[in-house]
Amino acid sequence: MPVAMQVLRDSALSADDNSVTNGNGDVKHVRSTGISALTTFLASYPAVSFIRFQWVDLCGVLRTKVVTVVFAKSIVRGERHVGGIVFAFQVNVLQELVEEGIEWKGHDELIPDWSTLRTRHSLDPKHASVMCSVFEHRHGRPKPEYGICPRHILKTVLEKARQDCNMQFLVGFEIEFQIARTTSTQNPGSEYEQACFGQGHYAVSGLRDPIFSHVEEAVEILLEAGIHVETIHTEGCYGQYEMTLGPLRLMDAIDELVFVHDTLKTVFSKHGLQVAMSPRPFTTASQNTGQHMHISTDNALLGEFFLQGLVQSLPSLCPFLLSFDISYERSTHIHIGNGTASCSEKEKNSTIRRLGRGYWDIRLSDATANMYLALAAVISAGLEACQQNQPLTWPSADVQPKEAAVHLPTSLRQGLELLEKDGCPLERVVGGGIMTAYHLHSDEEDPRHVLLSGWVRPRQGTY
Repeated sequence: MPVAMQVLRDSALSADDNSVTNGNGDVKHVRSTGISALTTFLASYPAVSFIRFQWVDLCGVLRTKVVTVVFAKSIVRGERHVGGIVFAFQVNVLQELVEEGIEWKGHDELIPDWSTLRTRHSLDPKHASVMCSVFEHRHGRPKPEYGICPRHILKTVLEKARQDCNMQFLVGFEIEFQIARTTSTQNPGSEYEQACFGQGHYAVSGLRDPIFSHVEEAVEILLEAGIHVETIHTEGCYGQYEMTLGPLRLMDAIDELVFVHDTLKTVFSKHGLQVAMSPRPFTTASQNTGQHMHISTDNALLGEFFLQGLVQSLPSLCPFLLSFDISYERSTHIHIGNGTASCSEKEKNSTIRRLGRGYWDIRLSDATANMYLALAAVISAGLEACQQNQPLTWPSADVQPKEAAVHLPTSLRQGLELLEKDGCPLERVVGGGIMTAYHLHSDEEDPRHVLLSGWVRPRQGTY
């Protein structure tokens, strides 16, 4: 790498956890933690030969570049880096390049967070994975930058909440999923049907379904990898399960969530099945599948301000929490606030449940979301209200007349229009061009979006 480019790269990277600046303004990369983490890890898992450097794109698709252990050692020593990535955020779920409005000439670099290094020893012992932020090198820019990387955007928002409002957060996820099998022998994977019909609503009979043994297998692998799985139970009416993850700091929790999704998909794929996490995976059934999140803050004094910002911004937050039109088939359901922006301590079906001071259950989200962006948007909305000392004036769903309720958008297009009209708290907090890029990946007016929603229905869980 030319010296001038190395200086620009180091200057930009100095904002990251992996580097610091000394008193002379020179950048000194702090590699000791990464070297220690990788050395200890490989000593514990000598069978590992490959490490997947992973990131989640704007459509919520998990992508990776596989690195050999020998090359990973040179990376952690600062001798090499994982560059040359093209189109890290420029491809949609149909694998089509989104060129218009997004600057893509150049390349991207993966910056690993070595604290996320994990393996699944009893599933794929040769492989480990590490979550990465994406560092953009673009022609015409004075220096490289993180740009629209969702993981780095969340980091920026969390740091701003800590510095400006002395607020830190924990989140735990409830992951709902169903199981599907392919019905096409000529084109496997093109058509799916429900594969499990055990009773839900905590019924033990649902655990007697032979497929539940694969759920147990996945949980054992996750526990072995250090994932904070707490409970499993049958959910919904028929053939649905729910797994709950314990509360962690937001970045750690989402990194774990990505690992859990991938592990579930990998285990069931090994058995010739698919995990269906789509909001409405089967056209022949009306059963919904969501991904609730329980979020809390250590600054309960600002909790009411935060809740005010969250609830009043909920309609325009929908494009982040509900990324495809199929998501809105679920969000308008009576069990998700009946399609309104509502909060309540008593009403379980409100969109947001108040579980305590500074503690909420956000019931709207599903597995189609890029959760780094979704929680960055949620925190930004609450943070704005805290900064402006906005008191909680939003009436509780327990007392609010139905005719006074504020309705959520019923389609992605409506959500994007609201977002454009009301402005985006996330972009006001972090700046940059995230909204332009996200809108281009999500715009329902693009005729391809009909294909996207149709593609997501059966296949959410395969990527």
